[in-house]
Amino acid sequence: MKTLCLVFAVLFFSWSVFLTTKFEATAGEINQTLSIHQLETEKYQGYQPTTEFENQSASGGEITPLAQQSAVTINRDVFGFHPYWMTNSYENYRYDLLSHVAYFGAKIETNGDITDTHEWPHYGLVNKAHQNGVKVVLVARNFTSSEVSALLSNSTARSRAINNLVTEVQKGGGDGVNIDFEYVLEPQRDNFVTFMTDLANTFHTQIPGSHVSIDMPAVDWWNSYDYARLGAAVDALMIMGYDYHYAGSSQAGPVAPLATDGKWSNSSYNVTNTIETYLEDVDPGKILLGVPYYGYDWEVSSNSVPANTTSRGSAKTYAEAAGEAATRGRQWDSDSYTPFYQYGNYHQAWYDDTESLGSKYDLVNNQNLAGIGIWALGYDGSRTELWEKMEEKFEARTDESVNNYLSVVTGAGRGGGPHVRAFNLEGEAQANPNKLFPYPEDFHGGINVATGDIDGDGEDEIITAPKAGGGPQVRVFEGDGTPRGIEIWPFHPNSRTGINVATGDTDGDGKDEITVSQEQDGHAWVKVYRYNNEKTVLGEWNAYDDAECGASVAMGDIDYDGQAEVIVGAGPGGGPHIRVYEADGTRKAIQFFAFHPNYHGGIDVAAGDIDNDGKADIGVCQQTEQAWCKVYRYNMEHTLYAEWKAYGEFTVGARLDMADIDGDSRAEVVTGAGATGGPQVRAFEYDGTAFTRTNFFAYDTKFRGGVDVAVGYWE
Repeated sequence: MKTLCLVFAVLFFSWSVFLTTKFEATAGEINQTLSIHQLETEKYQGYQPTTEFENQSASGGEITPLAQQSAVTINRDVFGFHPYWMTNSYENYRYDLLSHVAYFGAKIETNGDITDTHEWPHYGLVNKAHQNGVKVVLVARNFTSSEVSALLSNSTARSRAINNLVTEVQKGGGDGVNIDFEYVLEPQRDNFVTFMTDLANTFHTQIPGSHVSIDMPAVDWWNSYDYARLGAAVDALMIMGYDYHYAGSSQAGPVAPLATDGKWSNSSYNVTNTIETYLEDVDPGKILLGVPYYGYDWEVSSNSVPANTTSRGSAKTYAEAAGEAATRGRQWDSDSYTPFYQYGNYHQAWYDDTESLGSKYDLVNNQNLAGIGIWALGYDGSRTELWEKMEEKFEARTDESVNNYLSVVTGAGRGGGPHVRAFNLEGEAQANPNKLFPYPEDFHGGINVATGDIDGDGEDEIITAPKAGGGPQVRVFEGDGTPRGIEIWPFHPNSRTGINVATGDTDGDGKDEITVSQEQDGHAWVKVYRYNNEKTVLGEWNAYDDAECGASVAMGDIDYDGQAEVIVGAGPGGGPHIRVYEADGTRKAIQFFAFHPNYHGGIDVAAGDIDNDGKADIGVCQQTEQAWCKVYRYNMEHTLYAEWKAYGEFTVGARLDMADIDGDSRAEVVTGAGATGGPQVRAFEYDGTAFTRTNFFAYDTKFRGGVDVAVGYWE
């Protein structure tokens, strides 16, 4: 099986929005509209932690590695901010409902220095999160527009900031960074994209698997944010879906209105419209909707709704607001889908609770967004209902729901361009990658694909190699199509025999290695590489001695020793012979013919555990003639589980991969039609029963070059 992820969080000001009239702001006015992040940072600027908290944050120094098996039980990302003034509240978080904790945080100076780090490194928080498979990112902020502009306009300062952030995150054992810039102005639009692109690339290289995200404004008043390019550069855009009414608003009103109907209908500024605007340019899988665990209490001129404010509002945590609403009388505003309460002569307090947040979570699900962000963790105090609502709306991951993240990656066969696509199991095209061309578009020799977690971040990457006619160039991409920097040229640059490729963890370190073979028209040379700057060769050998037949390869742990072996199948011209090797080229004792020895059309191989015994079984199919598929147990008897024809009586051959796609802890077989067939993808249970959920065409139905397939996991 072959799999894909990444993430860095950069937090921007959620530009405050009047719901009654469009806010016409000048640069001079910007500093008057303070976000909740800036207000509370200034409020707690002089905060001194307790000695107990200092000991937990600054001492010890031993960092627990990120658990590979996450405790998370829901089907969305939950990116929660932990402000430093919340001290030990992290001990009581529901880590089974979190994917990332953002430690708020540090400051980026105009020269790129990192200051005011507030007890970072925080080993207590990092270790607690890591034990539960939850990533921790460091928030780096700047709330002054002139300072942000000075930093972004200076390439030296940008580079210094990036390098310093990497150092800070590595020192604290973190998993990424979250930058809160308030405010980016229009002249810095391109510089900001450059900064974020360089930042993400550096983090992904220096800290594999790190999370890079940007918290974006609810409304881009000054055309400062290139949604499309920023979305392409980083792992997630964290939209600040709050402060639509803010502390300095002229009217009291909802902090995060889902809609603006009725009394608010003279404004189009609401959470729903914000998300729809972003979706015009950004993949939904890269969007996090920030939600408020706070509200504002304003003095107002009357008890009408809306009412003009007579003073700046004061922020209240959810725990404070919910408690007061229970005493003073919670009311519901159906025009904005938010609660409020009133008291005295006159006060209005607007906030969010389980009902209003639940409606926003429905929006996240309906738009298939990546998940949510929370400002801020701990603001619910000892109350549990917000955790419970999140758990209800983002239902617990069962085996079936986890497999909703499986994708079928395809490579066009001979005659098509070098086009890589990804589909869900129903055959619906994924946004990324959908238009990935790893090689020049005028190359029509076909492309092979594999997926695997080569950097140990828990998500698969895509590995590509050209079929016959192309040079021996192996490339690696993130799940969104972003190329990784290291390329492998396993054979002589003039070789045009085609490359078959597979992945598997040969040493139990959590990172997959890459195995390649010459696919046809030459000796069946096989090489196993560690994916690093040195491109370390762990083993190389000629799998079929003097036979000039090429080979296909797969990887799987066939003997339950925690290390993947290499399965080799003879290519066109050779008999249907299967051999198995250790990563260093040592041949295992058992070998066999998968089909009649007189068949010489080449075979494709795959590995997957079909009976949940911890040992990989071997799948094999004919590459030509009828598309016979078989599944064998690797034992002295080479026990045959089942055999079937994947494409009926058509003489098209097939390619295959194996993965558990239905959550029953048993691998299924996914096939792509062979070199003379249409680009049809099918799936089968190990006994040959068709898996009707998966049956689609990856390219134009008239195309007759076949299709290569790999199954990967990424979010």
